[in-house]
Amino acid sequence: MSEPASEVAAAAARTSEAKQRLFATLGEVQDRLSPDTIAQNMLDSAAQGALSTARSVAGAARSRPWMLAALAGAIGLFAARKQIGHAITGRRDATGTETESLTKKRAPSPRRKGS
Repeated sequence: MSEPASEVAAAAARTSEAKQRLFATLGEVQDRLSPDTIAQNMLDSAAQGALSTARSVAGAARSRPWMLAALAGAIGLFAARKQIGHAITGRRDATGTETESLTKKRAPSPRRKGS
């Protein structure tokens, strides 16, 4: 029941080849799971997403420029809401700070004696 030496040698060769493929695969897995590779893949993915978003926004801006202007105006008005409010009410002194009437609280009314 002994096997011929050629079959044993062939099995040893197949085992050696399988072991080399396994170690090559493990090397690839280690490279893919290294922190530097993961970080680079995340950056590439984020860059692709940002580029895709920028392209779609640019396409929308080209097809509807009035919508872009309205959006920019709304953002500008929102950002300047305090300055616009102070300009409308005129409640700033010469230094550009709020006047006392805006920050001063009303004094409590005096209590009557005997109550």
